[in-house]
Amino acid sequence: MENKGNSKLTASNDRYDSSIFADCFVDREGGPPGRNKEGVEHTSMVKQIEQNWDSKLWWPHSEALYTTMLLYKLTGDPELLAQYSRLQDYSFKTFPNPDRSVGEWIQIRSRSGKSINQVIALPVKDPYYIIRNVILIIELLASR
Repeated sequence: MENKGNSKLTASNDRYDSSIFADCFVDREGGPPGRNKEGVEHTSMVKQIEQNWDSKLWWPHSEALYTTMLLYKLTGDPELLAQYSRLQDYSFKTFPNPDRSVGEWIQIRSRSGKSINQVIALPVKDPYYIIRNVILIIELLASR
């Protein structure tokens, strides 16, 4: 489990800013998807992936924060703790709405950090996952 989780995080890591790509539809080198799409190249999902492969969604970052901390707690690997720290810095710098009265994260950002107002994954955003992952991280940190 630890190896699969770590390799997936490594593959989806954006070396540009220590964040992760939206849908993890990147090639092995971290670039745009290049796999054979014969027979499905005109589907809306494939078009969506090709157009938005490098966008940043709040949800994978929220999940990756918990995953990296869990893997660190399971393995003690200091690189996982460093990866968690980088993701935490990026996520809390990038996603919280600058208008604190909103009290919520912005759903989608471009690779350059601009807010994107379009549907990339689902047309809804549920704040449950952010707080859920933060609570799970707190529980991990509190456990010995």
